[in-house]
Amino acid sequence: MTILLFVFLIIDVLSFLLSVALLFTNYYYYCILCFIIFDIFLLFVLLLFYKITKKYPLNNIEEYVDFNIRNLKFEEKDKSNIVFSKNNGIWICENNPNIKLNLNGYLFQKAYIKSFVIRNLRYNLISNKRPLVYLFKNKFFVKKNLNLKLVIINKEKINKMLIVKDGYSVYGFWAKIITKAQFFHSSNRSFSRFKKNITCIDEKIYKNYYK
Repeated sequence: MTILLFVFLIIDVLSFLLSVALLFTNYYYYCILCFIIFDIFLLFVLLLFYKITKKYPLNNIEEYVDFNIRNLKFEEKDKSNIVFSKNNGIWICENNPNIKLNLNGYLFQKAYIKSFVIRNLRYNLISNKRPLVYLFKNKFFVKKNLNLKLVIINKEKINKMLIVKDGYSVYGFWAKIITKAQFFHSSNRSFSRFKKNITCIDEKIYKNYYK
């Protein structure tokens, strides 16, 4: 399925590049056809991406549902960091070693971890208080004056990203798409229905949404 996603993605990119190139030739009228192909395969890419993403993490849900920013233990010298390191293929939160994510085979593992942390930052502020649409909005206020970095360690590689700046949590493109994946359902593809949907939400409810 991952290979199929790659194939669709390559076709989509090529059709877009070809449509742009045709605009500057005598065959510019063919660019419309290329744009149609681009739109069709973009839809296929998104559908397949959502389907793959909903399968992750691969480990038991009980190994990561208790994640809560209020319960994390921060190093005295590094209070503003949430750290995940990879050990034998499993991502472990160093602030709370009980939190484990098995993302083996997933293409965007760093983005998934970012999505996981940010949505968990928002649960308590959204559950039974705000519409679910705020869970996957790109920017959302979580705590005054909070600045928080996500540190991802994989052997010698260390990636640092600011996920909360001046109190606002920010997803970025891939992390936002990953969070939205669990809310996608083949029989109801519109996310607009969540604009008025106020309900209880946490990681366990989230992972079982449209399962």
